[in-house]
Amino acid sequence: MFGVGLHFSLDELLAVKRIAEALSARGIPYVVAEQNREQVEDLRKRGIAAVSGNAAEPAVLIQAHIANAAMLVIATPDSIGARQMAETARKLNPGIEVVLRTHSEDESLLLRKDGIGTVFFGEEELAKGMMNHVVQRFAPPSATPAHAHARRSGNA
Repeated sequence: MFGVGLHFSLDELLAVKRIAEALSARGIPYVVAEQNREQVEDLRKRGIAAVSGNAAEPAVLIQAHIANAAMLVIATPDSIGARQMAETARKLNPGIEVVLRTHSEDESLLLRKDGIGTVFFGEEELAKGMMNHVVQRFAPPSATPAHAHARRSGNA
């Protein structure tokens, strides 16, 4: 297994950019599938493996070597296409792990119910992060790590 297949839409660029940077920093290989040909050419010029086309089409996933991938990361607002990508990836690679980013709570509930993969709903993840920060800030001293006290009191 070689690593990760990434499919995204341009409005998901920041999330995918951060994932790609983290993978690169750890030496984990990945292939990007993108419909925008210019974007693909730019990625290739920067030494990033990329294929052009809609990853809901089997030929694009085959070009991206999904049969050898450990994981498929899908970040697109097209929930029907995301399902098609996951189904095709699993036909080509039954053991592949699928990670999806969704845009609505209803969509995230359906994808989770159907067992499509590990689902991240953007607003939910933001709320969890903010909630953890707020709760940690107001936790009693015995419930927070020592470094949090130093930060809170300005000693960090």
